[in-house]
Formats: sequence, structure tokens, C-alpha cells
Amino acid sequence: MAVRHGGRHVHVLAGRVNAFGKMRRESRDYARATAAVWVVERDHGLIPVEGPGRRRAAAGGRAQSAG
Repeated sequence: MAVRHGGRHVHVLAGRVNAFGKMRRESRDYARATAAVWVVERDHGLIPVEGPGRRRAAAGGRAQSAG
């Protein structure tokens, strides 16, 4: 589910249970979820937020990958 408000501000909610009621495996979930978020931000022209693995850019205020 995604909720958009305030123009381009979006909250995304993702569950860990599949259509058959089974819990998705947890191994590397954080890394996969972070990569998916970055793709969605890029594909939809969203402004990324700071967080683990990102630092604030010197000019323009956009976050960048730390690696």
C-alpha cells in the first residue's frame, strides 16, 4: 500500500506474508528492501531521504549512496 500526501511525499507499507499466508524469509530483507526503495525513488523521481548507507549531498540537498 502507498499513501501520498503533501505533493510528492509518499509512505509505502509492505507486508512480509505472501498470498498463501506464509512468512517471507528474513535473510537479507533489509538489504533487499533498501535496494527496492532506491529503485522506486529513482523511477518515480522522488527525493530520497537520508538514512543508513546515504549521506546528504553538499549541493542541492539530495541524498546520495555512500558507496
